[in-house]
Amino acid sequence: MRGEGGGLRLVRGALVFSFFLWSAASALACPDYFSPDYFSHGGRNEAQMPPAWFPRELHVLLGLKGTPPLPEAPPAKACDRVVDADLAQLEAALRTAERSDEEIATTLAEYQKMRCAMRETGRRVEGWEGELRDYIQRKKYRADPGLEPPKPAAFDPAPYEALLNRLPVEFSLYARGAAAYHSRNLDSALDLFTQVLALPAAERPFRTVWAAHMCGMTLMRMKEHDTARAAFDRVRTLAGEGFADPVGLAEGVGGWKAMTLYQAGDFAGAAKGYLSEYIDGDAARRHAALISLDWAFSRTAAEHDPAQVAALLEDGNARMALLAWSLSNPSDSRDIIEPVLAHFDALPGPVPGADRIAWLAYNRDDMEKAAKWAEKAGDASPLAAWVRAKLLMREGRMTEAAAILEQVLALLERGPAEGASSPPEWIQNQNNDLAQYPPFDVAQRVREEWSVLWALKQGKTPEESDKALQYLDGYDQSYVAEVAMTTEELLAHVFQDPAHGPERREGAGEGTAGILLRRLVREGRLEDAARLFPESDAPRLLGALREGRNPAAPKRERAERLMEAAEITASGELHATALCPDWWGEGLSAYLHRLYECGDRPVPNREEHFLYPAADLLWEAATLLPNNDVLTARALYTGGMWLRYRDPPAADRFYKALVRRNPNLAVAREADRLRWFPEEFDERVLYTPHPPSWLRGRRRILLAVLASAAGLCALAGAGVFVRRKTSKSPSLNGTLSL
Repeated sequence: MRGEGGGLRLVRGALVFSFFLWSAASALACPDYFSPDYFSHGGRNEAQMPPAWFPRELHVLLGLKGTPPLPEAPPAKACDRVVDADLAQLEAALRTAERSDEEIATTLAEYQKMRCAMRETGRRVEGWEGELRDYIQRKKYRADPGLEPPKPAAFDPAPYEALLNRLPVEFSLYARGAAAYHSRNLDSALDLFTQVLALPAAERPFRTVWAAHMCGMTLMRMKEHDTARAAFDRVRTLAGEGFADPVGLAEGVGGWKAMTLYQAGDFAGAAKGYLSEYIDGDAARRHAALISLDWAFSRTAAEHDPAQVAALLEDGNARMALLAWSLSNPSDSRDIIEPVLAHFDALPGPVPGADRIAWLAYNRDDMEKAAKWAEKAGDASPLAAWVRAKLLMREGRMTEAAAILEQVLALLERGPAEGASSPPEWIQNQNNDLAQYPPFDVAQRVREEWSVLWALKQGKTPEESDKALQYLDGYDQSYVAEVAMTTEELLAHVFQDPAHGPERREGAGEGTAGILLRRLVREGRLEDAARLFPESDAPRLLGALREGRNPAAPKRERAERLMEAAEITASGELHATALCPDWWGEGLSAYLHRLYECGDRPVPNREEHFLYPAADLLWEAATLLPNNDVLTARALYTGGMWLRYRDPPAADRFYKALVRRNPNLAVAREADRLRWFPEEFDERVLYTPHPPSWLRGRRRILLAVLASAAGLCALAGAGVFVRRKTSKSPSLNGTLSL
């Protein structure tokens, strides 16, 4: 059996508040939640410093031992402990009063029922308070805010009067006060809790600490912040006097005192209170204090009251905690970074955390101070060396920056020197799953930036190319291989010895080997591609192109082979760039474009898309075929369909040729009617201008016979004409006169 008392409600309220604060703090933090790519999507810029992970930096700068509390490890079963303690104390009081076992069991059951009813009332009231806040906001900004939510009915103790009269007096008064507190009858609740404390000490061994704590909670709700803090101080005093405190209420009052300061607008005071809880508390208290501390710093920065910022900077621990928070929240802390840096500049003697101050100055774009504090931190700090490398990057001194990044890696692998601070750690990404917040490996981040600098270098040796690609992820590798490396550099990287049966590192279509294969094909080095990648489609494409462009072969066979080559090309396996060309030029940051040019190779543009050469092959095939031929129409239709969405003007020539050259085909007539390509290819022939072949043969014979007959008739007519002419001329026969 379990019930819930006022102590349970306050602890549960604390947990709810802590969860709310953590959710808000997650939004306020600036983790590196963008795409991890440096080039292809523009998610990172190696000239920037990432935001820190607040729990880790807090431990480092305060010199705390142990592991920072993670958000997936909240206080376990705190409410259950309160419920168990509530029932256990009542049972102990009843046994002290020598009640029978049956009466004790009956009383505990009724007590549990009453406490559950109180809890339900409290939940309805809390829901109403939230709705009322929303209504007030709507009323402030809207003309029609709707109806004001009605307040739920208060808890009615009448059905439980008999039980309350049987309880020991301290439990009876405390239960009535808890009922009033749940119903938000705060004056009555405060009076009843005060009555508990007014009882003789012998009559309140179990509820003294609880009642004192609820006096503080009630006063805090009444906005009596100074009095509430005094009440919370009394909780510790009473617990120290030996009154029962089974759930450790005295240990947690520091957080509630800090909350009274927060509610009063003293965010700096609240932050110092939460920081004390974090330093002195156990894992559960640290977890709650960390959330509240983050929130208090956020409000301090939002208000940016010089007096409150100064109050934090004057306290040694608060100063280092504020530095840790500022590093973790570069955007939210922007308005207070300047006074924070000025305060550190004014401190005499050696200042701990100089490398973090250099980091903060760098994030504030104060490169002069960043260089000064990095120098103060010395050569043993990997973070200070990292800042120096970034300063060199901003000056375009890439080779020197890469050399320093190598030193950073060596320092990280060696570990912190004696007395030096630990390297930073960061949140990898931000998401809604609070269990996915492990700090990522900072050394890996440095390796990636080191690879970026090698990638941007012109004239890379094979070893340098390996460095450039070793620690980058797939997209960035693709971008570097496509844009920042020449074909010969890619050959040297992919093959150990490309001239003598090379041993390739990857499959034909994988990684940089695939990029090299497609680069060779796009550059017209198809024979090299077929020789180096015999298992790819390059040999088949090479054979199809050779046969399609063989002038000795029949035209129809050549067209069919060219169409086969077009299909291979349109698959993209031999022509596609590693990344969509539309992304390129956008992914690489403008800062990098300004400082570091990626060689002389132009960035691939949209005309290099593999569908363009594929469509050109179909056009070439169509020129070898006759008009009104289904294969001709298919070649023109397919080429146009490939380009109709990507490049309508380029597809237009295919459309016009389809209509002009194939007037007797259904697909061409439909295209002419639609003034564009139909969705389906229709190969029907609607009109045949010539008779069948067998009929054409007989006609030729008949025409030949008729022509012969006409020739004979002409010869006969000519003979008759000659005879007639001859018969009319003078005769040469007769007597010759002497």
